[in-house]
Amino acid sequence: AITHIDNEKTRKYLLSKSHDELADMIIRHGISHPKFLKSVASEAHASSSKIETSFFKSEIDDLLNSADEISYHEVRSYVEELGELANRIKGMIKKQPFAAAEILWYFLQRAIVTIEAAGIDDSDGDFGDFIIELGGPCSEAIRVSGYAPDSKEIVSSYFKATDYGVEDCFTFILKSLPHSTLENLEIYAQDQFARVKNKKNSWDSVSARYFLAAIMARLGKRREYREICKGDNSLLKEIKTFEKEN
Repeated sequence: AITHIDNEKTRKYLLSKSHDELADMIIRHGISHPKFLKSVASEAHASSSKIETSFFKSEIDDLLNSADEISYHEVRSYVEELGELANRIKGMIKKQPFAAAEILWYFLQRAIVTIEAAGIDDSDGDFGDFIIELGGPCSEAIRVSGYAPDSKEIVSSYFKATDYGVEDCFTFILKSLPHSTLENLEIYAQDQFARVKNKKNSWDSVSARYFLAAIMARLGKRREYREICKGDNSLLKEIKTFEKEN
């Protein structure tokens, strides 16, 4: 068995090959290592001048669909693999911000669905932390590109996220949404809040109040969000902090 690989010697050997020879070597190796070949193809797509969003969405689906097969001891390495894919997509933000925003938003939605539907054991919170952190680059791409996710999708994903304690990813998202999307979002948030506002101490009510108040803060509706937060100084303080960060 090979116990040590001389990286410098390997590097010199590879540098001695032509581009065509290197390409052939990678493809030959990739036939028996499809995950490696897909990673190479993903990097090639990310550096292309024309991004095929369907390619990355398919890669996201393949990776998240395997969550049911991940044991507790494999979760951390699985999350690292998800992070590598997210970083490749994040690398597209500067040159292809709109495509990056669309793909990252899709990734975030699918990850939230996966934590809800898959049987992954996230006792250590690694997968949940990944979802929360994914909100950062997704928010950045939305801000840079002006991409506007569907308001109904935002509401649906937010309240699914609250059931699993990963709704903080939307703190990033709400800070980047265009004004027109926030106005549409307020309508849905008002409707959701009306359904649960009488259940004052329920988690559903707390989540709905925060969501609506944060949207109002982004829209500059200070009087309205103060009314929503009335009687809850902790929530009011949280929304004021959110408002200052915008």
